[in-house]
Amino acid sequence: MPQASFAAAVTSGNGGERVVSLTGDLDISSSPVLDDLLQDLSEPVTVDMTGLSFIDSSGLSALLRSHDRASAAGSQLSLIVGSGPVRRLLEVTGLDSHFYTEHTESDLEERSEGVIGWPSTEDLPI
Repeated sequence: MPQASFAAAVTSGNGGERVVSLTGDLDISSSPVLDDLLQDLSEPVTVDMTGLSFIDSSGLSALLRSHDRASAAGSQLSLIVGSGPVRRLLEVTGLDSHFYTEHTESDLEERSEGVIGWPSTEDLPI
């Protein structure tokens, strides 16, 4: 069986925040890479997941750990999820309301103006 592909690229967004763009499959073999990339969350970070074709529970777990680190640091972890299977998984698991998510980068920029740090831990339904 061929090994699934995964790639991550780190760039700067329009607002100067770090953007981590993911492609391929975020699973048990690739989630440690995401954990490593999201260790320093002292500044806002956006994870662009529109290039992912698959995400499993270990990928969701890595995102949840990162969200907790960002909250503890008084920062924000935002997700761009597109409209495919990643968004559907977040909806089915109820995590779409746990994370600050949008379909596209421009949607995220419009929504985040003036709401830095949203959602706070107190705003989470879980």
